[in-house]
Amino acid sequence: MKKHSRLWKNLFSKYANTGFTTKQQQSFDQIGVKTHTINYPEATKLFKDHSMLPTYISKEEVQQLVRLINLKEGKKEETYMVDYPGYLNLI
Repeated sequence: MKKHSRLWKNLFSKYANTGFTTKQQQSFDQIGVKTHTINYPEATKLFKDHSMLPTYISKEEVQQLVRLINLKEGKKEETYMVDYPGYLNLI
């Protein structure tokens, strides 16, 4: 998986911050953090766009994957979002 890290980084950056949010970002730091995180619906969209969702992985497994990455990183308050460095540590 390490040899495909460029591919994962490209996919992650393509789908990060593609979902709609009603919250206004207050500063550029918050916008920067948002571009390096991916939430559960965006991860679902990533798998669905690449024809992996119903065939290889289910929605429940995607949700469990996001939770497991956050538990490994020790981020118990954000169980629906994954940042890119946390995702790379799993690989």
